[in-house]
Amino acid sequence: MEKKIANDLFLINLKCKESYDFILYQTSLTFKRINKSNKNNVFSLIEELKITNISLNEYSNLILHIESNINFIKFNDTFIEFLNPDQNIFIDELDPIIDFEKLYDITELINIVLTMSLTNGDQILIKDNIICQLFSFLQSEYTYKFPELLSCFITPNDCYIDKLEPLFLNELEKINGEKKFIGYQNTKSSYIIAEMMAIFNALNNYKIAYSNPPASFEKFQKIRIPQCVLNMHKGTCLDLSILYCACLENIGLHPILIITNSHAYAGCFLNEDDSFVDKISDDASNIYNNSTFGNNNLCLVECTQFTIDKYADFNLAVKTASELTKDNVNFFKAIDVFSCHKSFYKAIPTPSIDNKIEFNLLTEGKNEKLEITDLNKADIILKPSKEENKFTYWERKLLDLNGKNKLINLKFNNSLLQVATSDYKSLLKHLSEKTNFKVLLNQEFQKNSDTLYFAFNGDENKRIIEDSLSKGILKVYSTEKDYKKTIKKSLDSVEETGANPLYVTIGLIRYNFDNSKKIYYAPLLLIPIRGKIKKSNNLFEIELDIDNAFLNITLFEFLKLNANIDFSELSGTIDNGDLNKLSLVFNTIRTKSTKECQIVVDENATFIGNFSFGNFILWDDIKNRKSQLMENNVINSLVNGTNFYSNNQQCINDDSYIPSDIAIPLSADSSQIKAIIEASLGETFVLDGPPGTGKSQTIVNMIVNALYHGKTVLFVAEKMAALEVVYKRIKEIGLDKFVLELHSNKATKRSVLSQLEEAKNFEQSRSPEEFKLIADKLLNKKSELNLFINKMHENKYFASLYDSILKYEEVKEYADKINVTEEFILSLDKNKDEEVRANLKKLIILYNDKGPFIDNPFYVFKLEKMSNNTKDELNIELINLLDLLTKISYTFDELNNKLDFEIIYDRKKIETINKILNIVFKKKIIFNITESENAIKFHDLNLKIFSLLDENNEIYNTYLSHFINRLEMFKSSEFLSEYNSSNDREKRKIIKIAYKSLKKLLINKKEFKLNKKNVLDVITNANIYYENLDFINKNSTILIHFLKLNISEISENLNEYKEIYLDSISFYKEINALELLDNSKYNFFKKVEVIYDNKDEFLIYSFNKFNDLFNKLKILESSMNERYKFDINLYNKKDEYFKCYINLIKLELSNLDYFEDILIYNKILSNLNNLKFSTDFIIMYRQGILLEDDLVKYYDSSLYKQIIMQYFKDEYFSTFNGLLFNDAIDEYKKILNKYSLLVIEETASRISSHFPVSNVDYAQSTDVYKLNKLIKNGGYKTSIRNMLADFEGLIRTLCPCFLMSPLSAAQYLKIDSKKFDIVIFDEASQIPTYEAIGAIARGNNLIVAGDPEQLPPTNFFKNNSDDDMSYDNYQNLTNYEDLESLLDDCLALGIKSNRLLWHYRSKHESLIAFSNNYFYDNSLYTFPSPTNNMSNVKFNYIPLGVNNNGVNKEVGRAILNEVSKRFKDKNLQHKTIGIVTFNIKQQEYISDLINDFFDLNPQYSIINENNPDQLFVKNLENVQGDERDVILFSIGFSKNNKGKLNLFFGPLSLDKGERRLNVAITRAREEMIVFSSIKSSDINSDKAKNYGALALKNFLNYAEKGYSTLIATNSNVINHKFGVEKFIQQDLLEKGYRSDIGIGESKFRIDLGVKDNSNNYILGVMCDSESYNNAKTCRDRNVIQNSMCNKLNWKIYHIWTIDYYKNPKKVINELINVIQNIDRIKFSDNSFNINRSNLNFSKKEQNFIDNSRAYYKYQATNEYDYKNRYINEIYYHEELKKFLQNLINNEGPISLDIIKDRFKDYINVKKWGNNVENLFIINFRGIEAKISKTLEKEFYWPIDVPNFKIEYYRKSSYLERSLENIPIEEFKVVINDILMIQNDLSFDDLIRLIAIKFGYSKITDSTYSFLSKIINEAINRNNDKIDDYINSKDNLKHVTIKY
Repeated sequence: MEKKIANDLFLINLKCKESYDFILYQTSLTFKRINKSNKNNVFSLIEELKITNISLNEYSNLILHIESNINFIKFNDTFIEFLNPDQNIFIDELDPIIDFEKLYDITELINIVLTMSLTNGDQILIKDNIICQLFSFLQSEYTYKFPELLSCFITPNDCYIDKLEPLFLNELEKINGEKKFIGYQNTKSSYIIAEMMAIFNALNNYKIAYSNPPASFEKFQKIRIPQCVLNMHKGTCLDLSILYCACLENIGLHPILIITNSHAYAGCFLNEDDSFVDKISDDASNIYNNSTFGNNNLCLVECTQFTIDKYADFNLAVKTASELTKDNVNFFKAIDVFSCHKSFYKAIPTPSIDNKIEFNLLTEGKNEKLEITDLNKADIILKPSKEENKFTYWERKLLDLNGKNKLINLKFNNSLLQVATSDYKSLLKHLSEKTNFKVLLNQEFQKNSDTLYFAFNGDENKRIIEDSLSKGILKVYSTEKDYKKTIKKSLDSVEETGANPLYVTIGLIRYNFDNSKKIYYAPLLLIPIRGKIKKSNNLFEIELDIDNAFLNITLFEFLKLNANIDFSELSGTIDNGDLNKLSLVFNTIRTKSTKECQIVVDENATFIGNFSFGNFILWDDIKNRKSQLMENNVINSLVNGTNFYSNNQQCINDDSYIPSDIAIPLSADSSQIKAIIEASLGETFVLDGPPGTGKSQTIVNMIVNALYHGKTVLFVAEKMAALEVVYKRIKEIGLDKFVLELHSNKATKRSVLSQLEEAKNFEQSRSPEEFKLIADKLLNKKSELNLFINKMHENKYFASLYDSILKYEEVKEYADKINVTEEFILSLDKNKDEEVRANLKKLIILYNDKGPFIDNPFYVFKLEKMSNNTKDELNIELINLLDLLTKISYTFDELNNKLDFEIIYDRKKIETINKILNIVFKKKIIFNITESENAIKFHDLNLKIFSLLDENNEIYNTYLSHFINRLEMFKSSEFLSEYNSSNDREKRKIIKIAYKSLKKLLINKKEFKLNKKNVLDVITNANIYYENLDFINKNSTILIHFLKLNISEISENLNEYKEIYLDSISFYKEINALELLDNSKYNFFKKVEVIYDNKDEFLIYSFNKFNDLFNKLKILESSMNERYKFDINLYNKKDEYFKCYINLIKLELSNLDYFEDILIYNKILSNLNNLKFSTDFIIMYRQGILLEDDLVKYYDSSLYKQIIMQYFKDEYFSTFNGLLFNDAIDEYKKILNKYSLLVIEETASRISSHFPVSNVDYAQSTDVYKLNKLIKNGGYKTSIRNMLADFEGLIRTLCPCFLMSPLSAAQYLKIDSKKFDIVIFDEASQIPTYEAIGAIARGNNLIVAGDPEQLPPTNFFKNNSDDDMSYDNYQNLTNYEDLESLLDDCLALGIKSNRLLWHYRSKHESLIAFSNNYFYDNSLYTFPSPTNNMSNVKFNYIPLGVNNNGVNKEVGRAILNEVSKRFKDKNLQHKTIGIVTFNIKQQEYISDLINDFFDLNPQYSIINENNPDQLFVKNLENVQGDERDVILFSIGFSKNNKGKLNLFFGPLSLDKGERRLNVAITRAREEMIVFSSIKSSDINSDKAKNYGALALKNFLNYAEKGYSTLIATNSNVINHKFGVEKFIQQDLLEKGYRSDIGIGESKFRIDLGVKDNSNNYILGVMCDSESYNNAKTCRDRNVIQNSMCNKLNWKIYHIWTIDYYKNPKKVINELINVIQNIDRIKFSDNSFNINRSNLNFSKKEQNFIDNSRAYYKYQATNEYDYKNRYINEIYYHEELKKFLQNLINNEGPISLDIIKDRFKDYINVKKWGNNVENLFIINFRGIEAKISKTLEKEFYWPIDVPNFKIEYYRKSSYLERSLENIPIEEFKVVINDILMIQNDLSFDDLIRLIAIKFGYSKITDSTYSFLSKIINEAINRNNDKIDDYINSKDNLKHVTIKY
């Protein structure tokens, strides 16, 4: 708007916005900052202002003043030095100063009145008002003028969008398998589109509804920012497009927002470098072209497609957006969002989950002065480094260098207890002499207001104090209340954090900066102490740990950073409790005082107090060992922010391992086993353990399995409670001796040495003999049980047997209607099945459209297509057919009247009668009805007899008739048998004899020419004749009786009687085809017999007439069939056939238009026929037997029955018996329990296999000897840290598992010590990453156990170490901070996560159902209880409760009443109770009530104290890890006096605050009662704007109303598929028994529950249905499920699908019997139990292998007399060579020196001269031997010794052979034997023991030197066995064993 303001003096021209809003203001400021100019711009409220002096006067010192009626909008005055007449001046810096937060909060239109005046002193020269409007930022009017402003609503960094990332990634993984977004790093456009699709699909799953624009009375619609859309689950097209763009930009893509006249949608650049030149484009055609035609530059998306009311199809959304762009010719704007955000169109700030808004961006660049105020009120600010990296951040977090840290700024209050000390040296002397002191309180002291602490000067004070110290008493100035409170706080800290903050401090440093009057105090020396609250002999007791005393290095670091004072020379001065140099420390510190920082030391000031120290050791690790830390892959990824990739991606299932591969002593489900195996494979991963899923149990199994495989484990837990849970479970299985517990509050030398001594005394245990046998049995039994599930679900024949049975049971009433062929089943696949179903569906559609197929008059036609003339031609044919039918109908009626057969005729019977009459009138037949059935039955036999008779007649006429007696002599086949078994010569002889015999029997030699060639034919045929005759005589009875003739008569007229027989049989078969009843059949037969006998000519005439017409009919039908596929067989009327036939033809003639319909049917039926799925379906369908509505059911019933029949050909299924299978399950459980015990024993055996043993005398230099000595002297003059380093190998052999806190790990384990194979962190969601770094670096692989949906680490306790947080502070949460957790950081790195899925804690499913649904996406398998139809989460509404300063007394008293009721009830008082509150104030109030109750009722206090799980009262922050039977949940929030509820719910309202609620509501095992003064309806979660409030609202709703409030989550909707149980339920209902199926709220269900009259479940039925089938392992199916059901008091009965299918009645009857006798039947307990009393750690017998042998000296059998030989006879002698060869073969390896000595002795000479030398050389030449060298000396070996290997050494005296003549291979055996026993020893001891082995009691210098060389040579040689044991160090001064 432009406006002129004028009077006689001045004219003011201004250009001003008609309306203004937050976005314009933000953009204006950003524009100025980017352009480094404060001048007005197009986004300014006042864009231009020009003042013109139109008077004649000169003006100077003018002031332009603008005032606003809105208090948060102000303007600076503008000074105008002078303004001459007619002069213009432009004011270009007039932007208002506006309160960002208030401007942001504007929701509706406000009018702004700007009063503008120009003054000169007090004189107003001109004045006027300007009126404009202030809009909500959601309704910026200028988005029409500046569409780029819409990009400001696109907020990619919104925390609500960040929360969607898991949904995005889940969808991306479904699309392309990727688990992270990499955006433009992948240059393929298809990859970018895949990421866009993932966002699209995820938003669709979020269920956002399309809605109209929000209500508004202004011009432009309100815009919902992404956060609002996600919270409200609705949005307009513009809102949805903005949300989609924000999500795209969030993952690194460059989105486009497109707006048109009436619509909005989105898009994205597919190339990173693409953009619009001016951030915006109005060229729709260009946008369209770049998104189509294969350009792949842009992808457009229509965003309303992902709303809840649309079927989400990304491709459709792309297509729709493209069409919108193509058709747009009007208003069109495409906004390049990324380019806008890079310039001055910045995204608006959005509220975080805790409703905070950061406006830092808007103040960027302004210089603000920060003043450091009083040290007690504000932190001393660290000097910032130039660039803070991860290490810098961690260091800063660890040191806690702020003014509230008492190590820097000591507060003298009631929590700091002064110890009377007059001489610190005397105090130190007494402290070093004893560790336990009594504490005597002086409660009668008074301090002046100016007195900070007392000084105990004077001899008297000194004497009194010294006297007390000598008696072991410390005098402490404190009240008993304050003392107890201080001790209690330290004990609480130990419980919660594992760190003991209680110290006695000696020495006080007073310092101040720059002569400031403010003085600070800090302790100097800190000595850890432990105190007790209870008195002993009226005195308190404390125990000091002087070994772990330390200087206040926190203060030193603080002064170094803030005053540049270096205290490095004090490092290490008091290590190991050496306090003798403390006076030197004091003096050194005094010298550090400077003008800038004045330091004074008070040596005697001594106090007891809690100090938040402990992290310095962690800090020191990070500060000084960065390079070593970075060697760890996880730490490297954390520092560099790079993703962590796993090396091993293998799938682990039940078949991927065998039992002996893993050691799992405790029960484990499949999700746990997967984690256990991956841990043993060296994987780094997150163990995601939701509440009650057995995380601690899994960790124990993981540890045991690691130890079983020889790995070392460092288990880290910040809380002692978490560590104790793991330790307790390890102890329960007897392996605690191998675990070293070193949590900080137990870290004393005495406790460590005690544990090591216990482990050492265990010695070596024997491997259980049964281990392998039981492991194999377990494997076999597991395979047997798995075989069932595998075979049941194997798709061998299209569908599995399991699915086939279920589908058959659904439709079995339709079975046996049609027959699906076996061939079809064997070739069936998905495509063929779908084709059948598609055609059946078409038939159903036609039925619904055109009626039943059988009602179409043309149903007898099978024609599939026709020509144009077909109808006309058919009409003619039908007319002809009608004419013929009319004639034949008349003729048939005439004939039928004469026949009088009393038969209802259909076509088939007419055909049959016609055949019968044809036979009767034209054939000769036998009327013998009594024998007819047998004749038909044995018809094939009779035909054979006719054939044999015919054959015999032929044989007789050809052969036998020419011989006497028809050759009866050849009845027997003996002749042929003899002939066939003979050789050729014998055969000729036999033929010759036979010829002679036959010749004698020949009747007429002329008629039959007998010769030797046809003899065999004659005999063979004779044999056949008599064999046939024998068969005929035996089997012709039926034929004889039927024909009433004997065989001879039949044979004589064979052809005639055969014809009569065949006609008669046909006659009787046709009669049978009439299917008459016996009486009717007999009457019919008699009538036919009369007709046959009478042969009535008129009747014959009538029949012939009918027969002719009937034949013509069939010819015509055949012709029609050929032309039109006319199949009259489909027409089957049973009464008045021809009349109905005529009516059908008439109907067809009158309805020819319906003929086309039948073609469609026929085509479908033809398709089905071609599929050949059934032999009778088409026929039955055409005949109208099958109902169209049930066609698919007919198909399914026959299909699945046939499939089942195929499966049952497998003997496994046909013989399956459920009782036997149940027995196999019980056997599996027994074997598993047995194996679990044995695997513990085997693990102990493997761990202890290298343990030192008691019957060995260890050398003094060995670690074993030294450790034994250390144990005896209590660790004198060493520290735990040094002990663990010095004896690293031995200690980790004894205790391969360490249990530590992050602090103790850094404190006691050197960074360069040997890495543990596995580091396991428990409760990692509560461990800040910076505290975990040190422990992570001490291992190779990392397992981070925790729950990302539970408590994050907080500074809650650290910020409240002394004074409890006030309620106001608690509400404001000014110092409350959720810190980065190790778990969250690891998940952010992409470290893979293994979630534990089975929930075991809750004994009632309602206790976990809400959490599973709301926090875990219904991913947990939870177990229902028999009372599952009720909720065990109760809601107790306290309407009168009022929250007063954090305390709701009415709720507290209600909880007290509940506690009182339970302790007074004997049935309830054994149930453990936990009380959870929202804040500390309510916790303390209820604690006081409970304590008072116990004080008044000591009997109940005793009951509570005797319970191992005593009643607790805790708040949200410290209840994690605890569980009780009953949880009483105090929700103290209430409405105020005006009935309004403050929607701030403390820590719950923080980011991720809902996790706290999740922790609180998952602590109960049996019951939870919620005590609340508010209901769910009181919470308006939309206004609260955080997930915590919404979670609380939903939980209260659940507590009030139960399961019905739960909804199936998007990503894990539970669609439970029912199995055979639904049929069992129906069967039971028919028997009068009520039941439910699918009982439960998770993926696990009890298949069926039988209910009593009270609606409780009395019996659970488990089938092999979905819960059983989907279980991943045999354990899950057969142990875990049953075990948990038993624990929840279910009585479980098993029914197997196969049993039910085979005999459902039997199964149901047996089930009813169980129900009726439920109380008398003992149900099998399939629980998994380990009885530790059965463990047997039997000691292994120590049979040390003695690899020594006696030295055998070879003795020749004869001697060689050299002296008797002539001296010149120096030549080869066979006996000499033989001697030398035998010498080497018997004594080798043997040195050349010894060989020569033996040679000299053998030839009997004393001296070795030249002749002897020559003789030796000549005869030694050619000896077969291998040669080795030891220190250049040659040794000769027998030729058959491979690779110079020797497994023994030979004991020999010096006279037999010296050390120099022993080969190094024997020395290696000796060294190996020594090290196998000694493990580790000094070089000198090794030499000593080697010498002893070879009989040397004394070691000379030469011996020492020689053996040194030998050891050196042994070590340096490669590939020798000894290299597995020893290494050289320090020039062979030490030898160590490798572990």
